[in-house]
Amino acid sequence: MGAAAARVVVSERLLCGHRDLPCRKGETMTSDRREHPRTHLLRRARIVFRRGYSTVDCVVLDLSDGGARIRIGDWLPLPPAFELRIENGPPREAEVRFRARETLGVRFTDAAA
Repeated sequence: MGAAAARVVVSERLLCGHRDLPCRKGETMTSDRREHPRTHLLRRARIVFRRGYSTVDCVVLDLSDGGARIRIGDWLPLPPAFELRIENGPPREAEVRFRARETLGVRFTDAAA
């Protein structure tokens, strides 16, 4: 295969996001498949579990009506569901959807207050 043909093949391959995953038909690299738009912010919060006897400080990185992305200081074992108390906001019931090192993605399981 010549260099020109190789450039055509590479240019036809679309990649989405930072994971280099192929795009779905009709999507672009800037498409967002989230149900709720998210807002980037840095706000202190606390993960509360075991009926309030255990807490872990964290920082909310992204927030939407449906969930949040949070960062904890260390890798700690956490329950699959807990209460998230965001500074200057109502407490929300949340469940862990993904975990990558010190970052958690959670989905809110209660109605927005």
